[in-house]
Amino acid sequence: MSDFLHIALGVGLALIGWLVLRIIARAGRTKWIALLLDLAPVLWGWSVFFAATARPGFAGAVILTLACGLAIADWTKRLVLREPIVFSDSAELSQVFTNPELYLPFAPRGLLYGGGAALIIGAASLVPLEPGIWPAGLWQPVVAFGASVTLIWAMSRPPWLPAEAAWLKRNLPPSGDPIRDCRTMGPLACLLIYGTIARAERPGRLAGVKPPVGAIERTSGPRPPIVIIQSESFFDARRLHPGIAKDLLPSFDALSAASLAHGQFTVPGWGANTMRSEFAVLAGLDEAAIGFDRFNPYHRFALTPVNSLAWALRRQGYKTICVHPYSRRFYRRDLVLPMLGFDEYVSIEAFADAERINGFVSDVALARFLADRLKFAAEPIFLFAMTMENHGPWQTDPAGPALELAPGLAATARLKPLRRYLASLRNADRMLSILSEALTARGDHGVLGFYGDHLPSLADAFDDYGFEDSRTDYLVWSPDGGTGLDQAMAAHEFAGFILAQIEAHALTVAGDLF
Repeated sequence: MSDFLHIALGVGLALIGWLVLRIIARAGRTKWIALLLDLAPVLWGWSVFFAATARPGFAGAVILTLACGLAIADWTKRLVLREPIVFSDSAELSQVFTNPELYLPFAPRGLLYGGGAALIIGAASLVPLEPGIWPAGLWQPVVAFGASVTLIWAMSRPPWLPAEAAWLKRNLPPSGDPIRDCRTMGPLACLLIYGTIARAERPGRLAGVKPPVGAIERTSGPRPPIVIIQSESFFDARRLHPGIAKDLLPSFDALSAASLAHGQFTVPGWGANTMRSEFAVLAGLDEAAIGFDRFNPYHRFALTPVNSLAWALRRQGYKTICVHPYSRRFYRRDLVLPMLGFDEYVSIEAFADAERINGFVSDVALARFLADRLKFAAEPIFLFAMTMENHGPWQTDPAGPALELAPGLAATARLKPLRRYLASLRNADRMLSILSEALTARGDHGVLGFYGDHLPSLADAFDDYGFEDSRTDYLVWSPDGGTGLDQAMAAHEFAGFILAQIEAHALTVAGDLF
């Protein structure tokens, strides 16, 4: 085989991978600039591997393997979360290996393992079988990859970065809808455009949201306990279908009737990406305020101090505590939560002997932990907790009374995960009962906030019942009682509402931060 055909074969393999990605994204006609930008990472990657190994076929097979792996991830995310791969998903790549229980069960295992193994073995087999076009030495990989990393680093820093972002916004202005932009510009072009603009705009956006510098104000006056629960995948499932039991959420119903407010809750995600709602609630920032960092604020945006509800309460003398019964490094929370104003972060280590349901610490176990902290707290306390029990996939079928939670739904294969989900909704409701009783027992007013971070990733069941609403549900309750105001709210409005309720009790918490 001539060198020309040899190189053409390698480039052809890389182009097949590129076409697979475009097929998954349903990319059609695009501007020639977008087409070149979409193609550039493939040709660049092939050139680097070719220069490093002198084997164009192997280089093409490597790019094909990587492209197919990305295509599987993209297809799975679209299927499960109704969203394509975005640039900030790179932060979660390592978590696929450290926390596989949250990712791999959603992927098609046969395609993932079988197809992945075949592609990797096929690419690796070319190394001894394929002759090099020129003699390869150890210096070539070092030079090829070193030059590539250096160039990428240089292009992602001033003065090039702002100019690149400005050029992209002028010539390939993104709509902000990643599905649409992947179709009109190509999936790889979309990754490059979003990532470049986010990085260029980040310093300016951060400049306005850093917490004020100054000493903590230890003010006098009553400071009631504040508890906010971000409930995993919670929403009032009776909105899904009238066949779901009317008494599914008795505590939620009772507290809503006497709440300061309750209702539908607009969240910036569907099926996953908990940190989006978490950040919106704590920082009081909508998606427009953080630009393309909205896809994962914890990727880069929140790695510096960001104004938040926790900072506001901390300045008023509250002990601010975040509790999450899972790995403390997940979503880089060990780095982010101090930047959001938390004094203490309690993670999975505190729940070694706690009850597990669906593979995670149960909501009831978490509620009892929080109730104990409330009972023995000698100082003003703010508890912000994220639950885990109702995280999918919902693979085990609950027994006993859980079967009665959907009496009006026909028994189908898709009902099994929904039934498991409903059983854990009931446990989230028990959590509300425990915490409302704990706040009442303290006798010093108090505020309980509760909301769902996103809908559960039960796309098939939702499609079956024609349910298209992406909102979850929330309530804000106090032992002092309320009128049960039914009021829709967005996640970024939640912190301001909490502060307003505290101010209504003539307390000394600054409410002008949101």
